[in-house]
Amino acid sequence: MENLKNDIKTKDFKRVYLLFGEEGYLVKYYKTSLINAITNGDTMNVSYYEGKKLPLDSIVNEASTAPFFADKRLIVIENSGLFKSCSEKDPLLAFLANIPESTCIIFVESETDKRSKYYKAVKNYGYPCEFEKQKAVFIKKWVNAQIAREKINITEAAYERFLEYAGTDLYNISNELTKLLCYTKGKEYIDVCDVTAICIPEVSENIFSLIDAIGDKDLPKAMREYDALIAAKVVPNVIMSMLIRQFNIMLKVCELKKKGLDSASIAKMLGLQPFVVIKAIKQSDKYSDLLLCDALEYCVSNLADSRTGKLSDKTMVEDVIVKYASA
Repeated sequence: MENLKNDIKTKDFKRVYLLFGEEGYLVKYYKTSLINAITNGDTMNVSYYEGKKLPLDSIVNEASTAPFFADKRLIVIENSGLFKSCSEKDPLLAFLANIPESTCIIFVESETDKRSKYYKAVKNYGYPCEFEKQKAVFIKKWVNAQIAREKINITEAAYERFLEYAGTDLYNISNELTKLLCYTKGKEYIDVCDVTAICIPEVSENIFSLIDAIGDKDLPKAMREYDALIAAKVVPNVIMSMLIRQFNIMLKVCELKKKGLDSASIAKMLGLQPFVVIKAIKQSDKYSDLLLCDALEYCVSNLADSRTGKLSDKTMVEDVIVKYASA
């Protein structure tokens, strides 16, 4: 990502870029930034293509044409599927080795196989940039920068509560932060009451509550939390994946805590928000190491059985809740 930032700043552009990864917010942000930096607002020499049925020969012809009264011709191609599979006689793939200096191609892909011929070509002749889910340090720096622009402060407690509600997805963080800044406009600082008044808790809060209920052997509460997730249109597969992730975090946190590390050190080592580690420590007190390992293995097994059709998606999660939340 630093290389991409530098290209945008210096306007020394590669001939081909690939933007991809889990953090869709950053993919979109840097796509827009790169386009603006290359074109300087010129739309005459920009072409957009999207989807898997692309006129590859036409794209090559267009990319071979000199720009009209401009320094660069820009071709933007989104969700082409070319980075998953491509034809042996793909004219665009061969063209990537010979892109004219006056042309720049930007690929934006939701799915990318790093073993694909297109990925290797971009790596050889340009720059592939993967945007992964960001760690706690980046998110805090990013949030504080947005808040500072509005010349307002935020208490540490309010910041922690905000991330509990907003989660780690930058799209959701951005949306919730916009609401929060509008709500607190004119104030000197943002406090916990402001966050709880305007922000909507992310579904991960329900996962925390579900795991608490399971640890407390409170089956009725566990089922209510599960029903709340279903009502929020979270599908069982996602719920199970979130349970697996949280049980896994709890095991790692327990292991590091036994080695004498404090919550801040554990958060830094695992790349997690401090509040996630603190919650995991509290939750793990309700589980023995043996029970945690057993629950994690059982969840993984049920998820596998669901994918092979041995269990329905609904039964997959409810089976885990009944097994471990029953007194």
